[in-house]
Amino acid sequence: MRLNRLFVTAERANLASLQPVANHALLKSAQRTRELYAALLAALLLSGDAVSEAQQQVFDLVLQSLRLEPVAVQAFKLAKKLQATQLNQLLNALKKPEQQTALLLDTLILVRLDAVPNATQADLLTQIWRVFHCRSETLARIAAVAAMGLGLPYDKDALLSLAALSERLSGGNPVTAPVWRQEWLKYAAETGVWIDPTTGLMWSRINLGQQWQRGVATGGSTLEPLDVLKKECKHFLLAGFEDWRVPSSDELELLKRDGQAGYAVPDGMFYPPDLRHPDDYSAYWSELANPPRPSDAWYVNFDVGKSFPITRYGCAYARLVRGAVTIEAVNVDAEPLLEP
Repeated sequence: MRLNRLFVTAERANLASLQPVANHALLKSAQRTRELYAALLAALLLSGDAVSEAQQQVFDLVLQSLRLEPVAVQAFKLAKKLQATQLNQLLNALKKPEQQTALLLDTLILVRLDAVPNATQADLLTQIWRVFHCRSETLARIAAVAAMGLGLPYDKDALLSLAALSERLSGGNPVTAPVWRQEWLKYAAETGVWIDPTTGLMWSRINLGQQWQRGVATGGSTLEPLDVLKKECKHFLLAGFEDWRVPSSDELELLKRDGQAGYAVPDGMFYPPDLRHPDDYSAYWSELANPPRPSDAWYVNFDVGKSFPITRYGCAYARLVRGAVTIEAVNVDAEPLLEP
């Protein structure tokens, strides 16, 4: 399924940098269809307690993506008079999977931007879901995209609210917490990152200097002194995030297999510095909080599973990390969060 990732370029805390997309899945639809689409989104917002500034800003971006800038006020007016027949007319007009996915993604982003869906919003989402004949696993997939694209916390509260919604949509067979968590991690991996389910840290699957293209690593890694790599990481963009950094020594130590070659992550998750040599794990830089000497940094050699302080003026690689993602550690063998 081709996903319309409208907001993957920014996090919730950085809404000012969000931009409309040039290829929204509904852009080529008729004017009336696009207006009804905007009205449905507006209806979801109006059925909440109040439309927040953040929700209004994101809604405006959707209108711009649909080239409906002049009709923002009309969309809210139409939403108040939206009839069931008009809603069905819109839903039945969205025949293509990418159009249906765009609507589901836009609705989930808007209603979950600040708070969980209320009963009225859940009813609207349920109606959409049933018309599209979607499976609960699809909801998990799209919700993971929406949550990650906005950098939203993916914790127990989010799991509970989404599981409650999925229970209504699936007729009493809710998606369990482990499924939500697995979809979140799966989507992350496809965008070039690995999220440690224990710490919540988001790690780059590729090395600084490599690129992520069409689901795989390409190019060569940068082998430089630590301070050079720290400057380069400011220009590193992956999975829509720009706040990547060199890890601390404690963080990088979590990836080490003591006395053994390799990384302490799922097999195949991290790419080696030289893509031609998959068993060459090499050595990486990290920051040391209290170095023995001011010029020292922490050096981890993953070929042998050893680490030690060393002058920061030598050369090594960098595997970048960011810490803005939170995933509550959910026992994959646990019972569903909601009782049947």
